Amino acid sequence: MICLRFLDQCKDRRSIKYLASLDNQNISKRTSRHGKAIQLYFLKYMFLYSMKIIQTSQIRVNRLAAVACILFALNVLFFLALHDFGLARRLVHVPALAEPPAESLPHREHDRVVAILRDTMNAVKNVGSEPGSFDLDVLTRHAAAGGALMCAGMAKLFVGNLNEAGVPARRVTLVRNLGEWIDSHSTVEIAIGGRWVIYDPTFNVSFRSGGELLGVLDLYRFWASGRTGDVETVFYGEVSYPARLEDFHISYFALLNHIFFEVNESFPWYVSKVLPVRWYRGPHLRYAHIDNRVRLYEVLNAVNLFVHVVFPFIVFGLLIYCLIGILIDARKNENESK
Repeated sequence: MICLRFLDQCKDRRSIKYLASLDNQNISKRTSRHGKAIQLYFLKYMFLYSMKIIQTSQIRVNRLAAVACILFALNVLFFLALHDFGLARRLVHVPALAEPPAESLPHREHDRVVAILRDTMNAVKNVGSEPGSFDLDVLTRHAAAGGALMCAGMAKLFVGNLNEAGVPARRVTLVRNLGEWIDSHSTVEIAIGGRWVIYDPTFNVSFRSGGELLGVLDLYRFWASGRTGDVETVFYGEVSYPARLEDFHISYFALLNHIFFEVNESFPWYVSKVLPVRWYRGPHLRYAHIDNRVRLYEVLNAVNLFVHVVFPFIVFGLLIYCLIGILIDARKNENESK
């Protein structure tokens, strides 16, 4: 067993295999930054050209069209800002997530679950940047070809293997501070013995107190009540995947500040990316616990609702109004020419 160690107890904070892939992540961020620079360049000149139309045009329809373009540019900028901080997703309160699972495995299936966990972690040899898609087939081929995965890819791969074996499971995302996703982690909970229990496919561990395995919300209660010393870590042995909890750059408890449950969406991805469909059927983060964070989640939802739904409908309405105005003017000009 390995006791949880806090960040200030680590002897060498930088000798961490799990963080070795941050350089690769920074490369991908720089690449996406170039794409955003091109978008911002386009939006800048669209804004300036629209302002020129507003100042010089004597036709009201032209002015309204220019206003619509400016609003569209602002909408895109707001969305890019939210997306940059990982906040362009709706937060949904689902109290049922905190309840015991409707269906679960008996306790005797623990060894089978650990075997699937071990097979998953032996299939991936390296920690590093993941493929662009989180499709299970893509992740499986990527791992078979010697590709690296981070915690999110490991969790997705593990859940896929569990589902194929008929094991009920769900992915959980732990975040220290919203908008700062470096200090975050993805893990997996499995319904076993009538409870949700952590089986972490990044560190090959579970957590236990009083002889009973714990779930994420159980860990949160221990952390909130100041009883983290009552929690011990169960390590399931050496595997090929090199990340280890004792080398993690931050305490597992510190990540319990925000807990989100990820549920797979069946809606086509290309439709769910389009505003305002994204608000209703796009990627959501679901949470179960009620505390002082709810007010923050409500504010973020209000901002996302405005950016995903209200703003696009205003722009769409203005463009429709302008189109009708243009058609009316064209009809008038046609009648006058006759």
